[in-house]
Parts: sequence; structure tokens; C-alpha cells
Amino acid sequence: MYAPAAVVAEATSDANRPGAAAIQQALREGALLARDVEPTPELNALTAVLDAGEAEALLLAQHLKLPVLIDERKGRGVARAMGLAVIGTGAALIAAKNRGLVASVAPYLVRLQESGYRLSKTLISAILQRCGEA
Repeated sequence: MYAPAAVVAEATSDANRPGAAAIQQALREGALLARDVEPTPELNALTAVLDAGEAEALLLAQHLKLPVLIDERKGRGVARAMGLAVIGTGAALIAAKNRGLVASVAPYLVRLQESGYRLSKTLISAILQRCGEA
């Protein structure tokens, strides 16, 4: 998996930030690769609409011809307009369960909420139904 270097730096700048240790471990193990995104006029245009991390993630996904993991509504819309395949966190969790990588999705949804990730009750219900936990 690839991530913009700037996003990795932001996510790991505080060791106490939720997920920072897991990101560092994924980097050490080679499961996550940080990639620089060169400043371009296209990046400038995207940062006028999205935050810098999202803009870099979309350009990196486009450059590598990969789907992008993004949940923020505006970012998803821009990604689709760019022709990118969009995957949300819920879909990633469902895929992990279907592949036997996690036994249950529900605990991960709870941990996401506890760390400040906003998930509507409707979305949680839909995710749990799709993976047979509702």
C-alpha cells in the first residue's frame, strides 16, 4: 500500500496519535510505502478544494493507477470525477473479514468511533449487515 509522505508524516508526528504506532510498524515491515508527491499545477488546483493530504493521495492514486481509500464526501466526489476507483473504510473492513484477516468488523468500528472517526448509525448498520454481523 502507498501513502503520500506528507500524510504519513502528519499521521505519525505525534506518537500518541491514534494509529501512529501502527503506521510506523507498517512502514518498518514494508506493508506501507511512503511516496513523495511532486508539487504541480494539478496539486495546487486540488488543494484549493481539498486539504493537502487528500489532494496528494488522489494524485498518487492517479499516478499509480490504484484505487484510493477515502471517506470524506467531498474527497470521494473529486476522486470519482478524476476517474479513480474509491474505497471507503467500511468496504476495506468488509474485505478484510471476507478474506479472513479479521474475525469481526464491529470492534474496529467501535475503535474508529472512540478515536474520533465519525460514522453514522446508518452506515454502521449497513456495514454490519454486509458482513453478517447485524
